[in-house]
Amino acid sequence: MSSLPGFLSVRVLRGINLVSRDAKGSDPYVVLNLDGRKLKTSVMKKTVNPLWNEDLTLAVLDPAAPIKLEVFDKDTFSKDDEMGDAEFDIEALMQIVKMDLDDIRSGTVVRTVRPGRNCCLADESHIIWENGQAVQDLLLKLRNVETGVVHLQLKWVNIPVASHPPPAPAAMGGGNAQKSKMARERNAEKNKGSKGSQLEANKKAMNIQCKICMQTFICTTSEAKCKEHAEARHPKNELVQCFPHLKN
Repeated sequence: MSSLPGFLSVRVLRGINLVSRDAKGSDPYVVLNLDGRKLKTSVMKKTVNPLWNEDLTLAVLDPAAPIKLEVFDKDTFSKDDEMGDAEFDIEALMQIVKMDLDDIRSGTVVRTVRPGRNCCLADESHIIWENGQAVQDLLLKLRNVETGVVHLQLKWVNIPVASHPPPAPAAMGGGNAQKSKMARERNAEKNKGSKGSQLEANKKAMNIQCKICMQTFICTTSEAKCKEHAEARHPKNELVQCFPHLKN
């Protein structure tokens, strides 16, 4: 289940070389289906290369769940004709969303997803860090038809988490027993915060992490070892993209 409060924004950009279902072309529209919830675009008249540029927003509970995309030809007096379908998921995008990429410059390609035998990608899909957000472009090859590709752009939209109000001030007065109890509670809370802060500091001091593949190294790793890892595992990326702490 997704632990990030937010929504998936799917921008349906365009269709490319879709099949023609009528003598004068097709009247295509796109339907997105996730866990039985459906959203659809407007209908583009008499074209096999429609330009939608429309945003559809989905509430995602499980990033691993496939999202189904279907294209239909709108008919007035009969059932809408099917124009192909495809599936995609957002696991790769969500992995990037969970990373701390504040030090990465805008426009950097942080991950590339390549087409596989069992996926609908028509070409490599790049996830780009753009203006503080991870954005993924997808070209999906439609199934069950002779031709057709749909171009999407995915973006995760976070929901700001409301901060908790400060606790109400303790009432003044009371006997010695009450004052002693309040003092013990204050000391316990202070010790708890101090212990937690020290544990957190120790944890952070024990390791560093490659921001691209999330591999963890102990803090004594030398700069040379970091360079060796970056050159071997991420030759197309700059060293500071893997290890921002080495930035001069």
